[in-house]
Parts: sequence; C-alpha cells; structure tokens
Amino acid sequence: MKDDIKNILVPIDFSSDSVNALYLADRIARLHDGTVFLVTVVPATSPEKITDQDAATPSRLQDEAGAQLRSFVKSLLTRDVFDHQLLVTHGPIVSSIARTAQENAIDLIVMGSRGKGKILSSWIGSTAIQLLDQKTCPILLVPEKARDVRIQKALCATGLQESDPYRIWKAANLLKKFAPAISCVHVQGAHNGTFHISLQELQAFLKVTIPTIPLKFFEIVGITAWDTLNDFCLQNQTDLLVIFKPFRGILKTLFHESAGRSLVLQSTVPMLIV
Repeated sequence: MKDDIKNILVPIDFSSDSVNALYLADRIARLHDGTVFLVTVVPATSPEKITDQDAATPSRLQDEAGAQLRSFVKSLLTRDVFDHQLLVTHGPIVSSIARTAQENAIDLIVMGSRGKGKILSSWIGSTAIQLLDQKTCPILLVPEKARDVRIQKALCATGLQESDPYRIWKAANLLKKFAPAISCVHVQGAHNGTFHISLQELQAFLKVTIPTIPLKFFEIVGITAWDTLNDFCLQNQTDLLVIFKPFRGILKTLFHESAGRSLVLQSTVPMLIV
C-alpha cells in the first residue's frame, strides 16, 4: 500500500451511494493532488437470456452508459473531468472493475457499500464484497448514510498480529493529510487466533514511528468483532473504520452471507479495507 494516493477509481451505478463515494474520492484526490477515474460496467447478460438484439448492440449500451456517466459526473463535480477518466466496460462486473484498476495503476478504490441504481442494474453492494477476494488495492466502502465525510476520527481494528504495527503505521500515513485522531481497538473474545504481540507492544511501536498523530488504545470485550466495533464507532462518533484482510475474525463476521452482510449494508461508518 502506497503512502500517497495518485489514482482513485470510483465504480458508478448511478445510485446515492455512488454520489457519496464520488464526493469522498474527489476530496481525497484534492488532498493528494491525484486523479479520479470513474467506471461503469454494462453487466454481461447470461447466455440463456441473450437475444439477437442484445448480441448486436453491446456498443450501443456502452455508448448510452458513457453518456449517462458523463452527465452524472458533470452534475456533481465542480472541476473538469476529462474523457480518459470516464471508463465504460462490458462483462462480468467484479473482474471488469479489478481489470480496470490494474490497467490504470489505481491506488485506491472508493465505492458505495450498497447500490440502488435504477437505469443500470444495481450491483454495488455485492461487488464490494466480491472484490475483497481479488488482488486489488485498498478499498474504501462508503455507506449510503455517510454524508460529507471529513475523517477527523479513525478507528484501526487490530487482531494483535505480527504485521499489525506496520499496517497501522501505513494506514496512518495514508490518512495523514486528513490529520485524524486514531484509535487502535482490539476486541477481546471475538478473535480465536493466536496473538503475536501485546497491545502495549503495539502502543510502544506506534508512539515512536508516528509521534505526530494522536493515538489512543482500547481493549474492549465483545461477542462478535463487527457488532462491538460498530457500537464503538457510533459511541465515539468515528468517521472511518480501518480493517486489514489478515484480520480473519472480523472479515468472516463482516462478510458472512447473511448476518454480516446485512450489518455492513446498514452501517453508517465508511470502511477502509487494506
């Protein structure tokens, strides 16, 4: 993960989630003097549903999506967005976004956690979850209720793994232009793996490596990691939750097919998944 963000990709399905994601991506790009790319995917039609007309007009569908994308962006952003930043693809949604990110050297994907597109098929919510299985850059999920996100308070969830000090340090550097206060939180009882470091060791490392960033450390008790972290975020008016892929205890809970997915879709706190 880079310390600086130069290329940001925002998948667009023309929902209110897309609007929130685009506004936050634009703010991040301005802070980092970066570029925002937007992609909309015309979903591939399953073979049994393809008609002769569908097969003959993929370019027409892409042209229509491109025109809609251009109008959508123009109505929201005050600065110029050039044609090379507006991308339209056709095919499987997840692989299309992952491929677009790779082809454009994307440093961060910013997307809604739940889509409600009316013109194209709504696909944001499930796509965000499936993208985690791809070898992509960090993903920032922006829920529908997250308006005008300022990232003044961030929470880094730690499973007290050996790589956590380094990853939290990298996340802090990634967020440093927002100058947030950061809380490092470990949930007791929610992670069944082996702890490789103590919270005191984590605190000592970070106090030395990022002395200019306000840090607080908490060890709290909870039955499930996500419920406990979500409650902590709400109680402390947290603007951003940062979690890491190796933290299996959270990811298994967070993206469970039923309960976990429902929780993430209902969350009001943006999540940065690294």
